[in-house]
Amino acid sequence: MAASITFSGIYTGIDFQAIVDTLISVEQRRIDLVTAKQAEETAKLTTIQSLSGLLLSLRTSASTLSKQSSFQTRSASTSHESILSASVTGNAAPGTHYITVNQLAQAHQVASQGFANTDTTSIGVGTVSIRVGSGATTTISIDAANNTLAGLRDAINNSDAGVMATIINDGSASNPYRLLLTSKLTGGANTIDATFDLTGGTAPDFANKNIDTVEVEPTNSSSYTGTATSLGTYTGNANQTFLVEIMSAGATGVATFRYSTDGGLTFNDNGGAGFLTSTGGTALEDGVSIAFSDSGTLSVGDRFSIDTFVPTIQVAQDASITLGMSSGGGAPISIKSATNTVANVIPGVTLNLLEAAPSTTVRITVDNDRDAVRTAVEGFVESYNQVIDFLNEQLRYDTVTEQAGLLIGDSLLVSVQNDLRRLATGIIPGLPSTMNRLAAIGVTSVPETGSLVLDSAKLEEALSSNLAGVANLFSTSSTTTNPDITYVASTQKTIITDSGFTVDVTRAATNGTLEGGILGGFPVTLTSSNNQLRLKVDGKESSILTLAARTYSTGDDLAAEIQAQLNADSALAGKHVSVGFTGGRLVFTSSSYGSSSSVQLGTNPENSAFEILGLTSAVATAGLDVAGTINGEAATGKGQILTGKVGNATTDGLSLLITVTPSEVNLTEPEGIVTVIEGIGTRLSEQLAFLTDPIDGRVTTRSNTLTRKIDDLEADIDRMGKRLEEKRITLTEQYARLEAALASLTSEGEILVQQLANLPRIDTLTRRDND
Repeated sequence: MAASITFSGIYTGIDFQAIVDTLISVEQRRIDLVTAKQAEETAKLTTIQSLSGLLLSLRTSASTLSKQSSFQTRSASTSHESILSASVTGNAAPGTHYITVNQLAQAHQVASQGFANTDTTSIGVGTVSIRVGSGATTTISIDAANNTLAGLRDAINNSDAGVMATIINDGSASNPYRLLLTSKLTGGANTIDATFDLTGGTAPDFANKNIDTVEVEPTNSSSYTGTATSLGTYTGNANQTFLVEIMSAGATGVATFRYSTDGGLTFNDNGGAGFLTSTGGTALEDGVSIAFSDSGTLSVGDRFSIDTFVPTIQVAQDASITLGMSSGGGAPISIKSATNTVANVIPGVTLNLLEAAPSTTVRITVDNDRDAVRTAVEGFVESYNQVIDFLNEQLRYDTVTEQAGLLIGDSLLVSVQNDLRRLATGIIPGLPSTMNRLAAIGVTSVPETGSLVLDSAKLEEALSSNLAGVANLFSTSSTTTNPDITYVASTQKTIITDSGFTVDVTRAATNGTLEGGILGGFPVTLTSSNNQLRLKVDGKESSILTLAARTYSTGDDLAAEIQAQLNADSALAGKHVSVGFTGGRLVFTSSSYGSSSSVQLGTNPENSAFEILGLTSAVATAGLDVAGTINGEAATGKGQILTGKVGNATTDGLSLLITVTPSEVNLTEPEGIVTVIEGIGTRLSEQLAFLTDPIDGRVTTRSNTLTRKIDDLEADIDRMGKRLEEKRITLTEQYARLEAALASLTSEGEILVQQLANLPRIDTLTRRDND
């Protein structure tokens, strides 16, 4: 690109470039003003975006406190955390429970006999079959590529046999390597069954007890040149080592010995006489014998050891706990579990068993989780103060420096500040005067700044003495004149007033039913040819239910059997139906309500009980949804839930649970009035949602407006800049032409002067003429 050309009045002596720069700088000041305005609007946008982030954070804190469930969480603690820990996983009720951990659940562990090495000795080729408990059998192929102890270990671990295989070294001098199998599942039922169909090698043995070969102490005298041999069949139940020590020297048959099973701490010396060595073998205990060949002389102090081995390293075992205390005449309940994680012994609580301690009773305390509520309140106060401090900074005026905040007097910020202060410090109508404002729980406002101050001691006192009151202070609660009409939920479009909502029920919700025909009489006998039925509950079909083939003396007896089969049917998971015998007939009733509630006959099974149970002529009646109005406005019923229709003036989104029965419906008067009370958390959450709504929230709208304004200013700056550059070029070209024109005129003038200079002077011509 060619460089810009500048010039400075070569012929005129006038600095035309300076003139252009001066003219352009005047125009540039207008652009600078727009740029400054854009920077100011950008700073405002950044401020509004920061405010939006703080409001969203406060909304999250307020929303948490707006839910009753936030105040209904439970925590569990134990008196002996090293024995068991407890956690709340459901809707646990506060209370104290006592647990004794008698034993922990264990995984089954078995080990093979010893091998001299891990990667040389062949275990044979063929197949190995492994099953854990009642699970599927896994078959593993063994060939020349994996027919060692290490190869088998890897093959098992690469399979899905349900066990982990490792090789342990027990320190023996002769055959130290043993293959250890550990079940991946704990519990008494999950035993390992390993079957070996191998040929051509030494297969691992996980079933039989084993007596290892005799090991000779390296410090023994050299006078004995014979061989010691272990004999017998081990009958003991523990892995142990027999240490044999020569007491009196001599040849085999003369020398005597003693033995120890505790590593030499104590010895059995046969009452001081010792045991006589023998070539045929001398019995020790548990079926173990030792024989000495007759070669050389045994010396006093010579030692020999024999390892015995039991395949079961660790038995498969259920955890065993006791619920309750026997002191004071109590009768504790014994409970078993296949794992050390025990759920729902205490409803909603999971126990993690850590240590068996049969003599220690552990106290488990389930209580309201006041710590969680305290943390939520502290978080709310912190988030609120961050917003207020930010607003104060933006709206402040420093009288000393005479500096004002960027958005001082801004209507949006002033409005947000006033709304937050009003909602945070106001009284909640409908709540008791002792718990209807934040000050009741130790949260007060600083008049000068509007920020909140928390008195932790007063908050703790409120949480301990009146947690329900604290919950109502923050969340949405309700009162009702009819216990069969209760508040469920509402939306921002629901207009909540102190006068409440009048509910007029015109139809109660009902259950779907199936009524059989009248039975001929009792007793009724079911056999394998007529004891099956299948039902469809709320649209879901059951499995084939097989009733006990026996004689039923009463209708209640028959109904109880059907009920038991329905309760045990996994195909109906989540669906519930009750069975009764009324008016000589079986009656099935779905536990759900509304038009989706139904009980129908399912597909007729082969050995159908429909006829003998009087169900061939059964009448199915679908349930009905609740119907009525709220505040005189139309409402939609779904089961027992009555919800104000979209667009209603006051009840849009309001949902109520109506549990009145058909006989309780009053066709002349409303059934009751429900009053909804919005706590501070709910009110703030709704106000903040209004402000920060991503589509039409006031803060969002302000942010979008500023963004558009900044974009418009950017376009103006770009347009003015282009126009100014065009003007610079035009002026430069104009002055360049002027300079060129002047240069041309100057050149022509010089020529004219020269020509004029060459002309004869008039006085000279005159003299010539005179001459």
